[in-house]
Amino acid sequence: MARGQVSLDLMRDLFRPVSAPARQRGAANPASPFSGFGLMSDEVLTPGDGVRGVRVVYRYRIAGGPTQGLVLRRHRRREPPRPR
Repeated sequence: MARGQVSLDLMRDLFRPVSAPARQRGAANPASPFSGFGLMSDEVLTPGDGVRGVRVVYRYRIAGGPTQGLVLRRHRRREPPRPR
């Protein structure tokens, strides 16, 4: 997996398990309160100046309650190259 992909998945999973690997880990945990995941939209944002981010629209049921629609939008500035 590419270095940039890992950081985008970390942004996706900041509040809820949204990426496929995080949802798989959650499904293996019988104590997880999340069920009924539905991905409605997943965009990689590149507004420029080294900034990248994600905008994800999804739904979940939490602790058996009603389905909730959620929008996650996160940005991150690219880190400068490390000196060699």
